[in-house]
Amino acid sequence: MVIRVYGKINLALNVTGKMQGLHTLDMVETSISLYDEIELNKSEESHIEFIFDENNFVQEVNDDYYVKLCQAISSFYAKYGKETISIKIKKGIPFGAGLGGGSAPIVGIIKALALMKGVEPDKWFLLSLGSDVPYMYEGGLCRVSSLGQVVEKLEYKPMKLLLSIPESIIDTKECFLTYDKINIENILKTREIENIIEEITSENLFNDLESSAFLLNEEIEKTMLELRKRGFSPHMSGSGSAVFSILEPDVEIDEEVDIICDTMSKGVEILDYKI
Repeated sequence: MVIRVYGKINLALNVTGKMQGLHTLDMVETSISLYDEIELNKSEESHIEFIFDENNFVQEVNDDYYVKLCQAISSFYAKYGKETISIKIKKGIPFGAGLGGGSAPIVGIIKALALMKGVEPDKWFLLSLGSDVPYMYEGGLCRVSSLGQVVEKLEYKPMKLLLSIPESIIDTKECFLTYDKINIENILKTREIENIIEEITSENLFNDLESSAFLLNEEIEKTMLELRKRGFSPHMSGSGSAVFSILEPDVEIDEEVDIICDTMSKGVEILDYKI
């Protein structure tokens, strides 16, 4: 069985408060045409193998991530029953870029296991595997809120983007800790979110984590400044380090574009998510 899980970008990210010690968010997210491909088969022995896209800056997986994958699989087995499986993961979504690269393999494995078992994992189980997991399991254009378990499907809006990914990555936990240090209060931006749902334009997108990410990784701000010089209107996705710019519908852009030194730039499209 082969499952594709598409990456995501945050068109809006509003930090709204905390619940159970975790940050609550109000976001608009959409799938993009970068994807991980997960091949999962029944096997006599359990096995996980990674294959990396040659343009992916991260070309290895550390032991902690293998542990995270195994914990997700074990959690599924405990709730829905065990299978002996072999897994091959072809990585096309970078890690540490705010594009869902860490969540995508988990989503693909759980989705494949769920199809094998004929079950539909509930939102709280998915949330237990990661805050991005409930949204990425659904995919498409969605409003995502609370801890990540509230996912509201929105009407699909096709778009082209320039996606630029600095080589250095950002740790999501560190980004939120930095956000807490520099922000005294959270400002609700419900109206701004609703404006984006009504019409997606470069002018009305925002991300509350940008200032925190700039402090942790100067390459993000440098990339955004360089893109602005070249006429783009960049915004950061998630906790970084990827930034994206909305392109006019008639703009043609090569699949790979050398915009800035040490930055991988790609033309991608927003997708209406389908298995």
